[in-house]
Amino acid sequence: VRRQVDSRANRIARVNTVLLVFYVLVSVFVVVWFFRRLIRPLYTATHAFQRVALGDFGYQIPVSGNDEIASLTDSFNRLSRRIHGLVELTTRIQRGSDLDETLRFISEDFPGLIPVDWVGMLFATEDGQARLERAYSRGRPVVGSPMAFPRDTGLLARALQTSDTLHTPIHTEISAGDEFAHWLHEQDVRDAILLPVREETPQAGILVIGAREIDSYTADHLELMRNIGLLVSLSFARTVQLAERTRLAAIGEFTTGIVHELRTPLATVALALDYLRGSELPPAAARRVALATTEADRMSRLLSDVLQYARPLTRSLSTVDAHELVRRVIEDHEQLRSAGHSVDLTPPGAPPAIVNADADRLTQVILNLTTNALEASPAGGIVSWQIAASGDSVHLTVSNAGEEITPSRRERVFEP
Repeated sequence: VRRQVDSRANRIARVNTVLLVFYVLVSVFVVVWFFRRLIRPLYTATHAFQRVALGDFGYQIPVSGNDEIASLTDSFNRLSRRIHGLVELTTRIQRGSDLDETLRFISEDFPGLIPVDWVGMLFATEDGQARLERAYSRGRPVVGSPMAFPRDTGLLARALQTSDTLHTPIHTEISAGDEFAHWLHEQDVRDAILLPVREETPQAGILVIGAREIDSYTADHLELMRNIGLLVSLSFARTVQLAERTRLAAIGEFTTGIVHELRTPLATVALALDYLRGSELPPAAARRVALATTEADRMSRLLSDVLQYARPLTRSLSTVDAHELVRRVIEDHEQLRSAGHSVDLTPPGAPPAIVNADADRLTQVILNLTTNALEASPAGGIVSWQIAASGDSVHLTVSNAGEEITPSRRERVFEP
């Protein structure tokens, strides 16, 4: 009996040992599996979130499997890529002032966010057209003459009238007879997103992003563009504004050079005319010399005005009586009282209106406004200046009997 009991006890002990080893191995396997499939991916994701939070936009995590952790990792990677793309877009736009470079960047690097097979920029013009300024197709510029499309109807009209992102399948616009949509279809664009760009720009614009596949833009793509639309619009507006300033600066520099080149031969012509005026000439020749002298003086004044607009603005501020300044401009410039016109100052005996200003610049402003008012007045018209001081402000008002400025010109009255 003792031997049988000892034998059974030994067998039970061996079985218990085997079971204990099995349970330990299973436990170790479960712990390792749990760590590899859950703990380590969560730790990696936490580390990735910290990297992105510290500014390492675009950081990616390797994706393995198809469970919830893999889905979370894939979502993080897409989010990181989008943030990286937005930061790169904003940085490139903020750094650059060239529309070509910005559109090329969108064409090459923006597909990480949404499908981009074609991208172009259009500007609204005063003649009711929308001019295609630049375009890129799959990273390459679209070669061809500048294109213009009617902006008051169809797709472009809706894009200019809205402040939100506009999505439209191209085939629906073609069936409605839209000229711009038909041209996009010829460029192999089947789906398009239009983003209005009008903040702080000299002209309203439309950024067009197109894809070659029908229904390329999903609800997620459209939601993304709606969320970042204002950012892209403001950034693009700044690029357009910088490009316009660069263009105007180049024109100003070119104009300054031309003015300096013209002044030398004009001075030679003026000296020759002065010599001829002092000579004995027939009456007809003397009249022609006098006329040529007048035109040469007018050209010299015109060149001086152009040079004044082209050079950088400098001001010398001092205390100026605006009422006295307007009165002196009216009295000292005889050309303001020619051609049957008259200029008056009301009230003539008003108290001083003291301002802190550049007297020479303000004189030029008053002279320009008075001259413009006279040129736009009917024969025998009266140009009236009114000056009123109220608190810390002085209001100078010039008026005439001419026609009102049209809305299209009113937007450009401050352009030189």
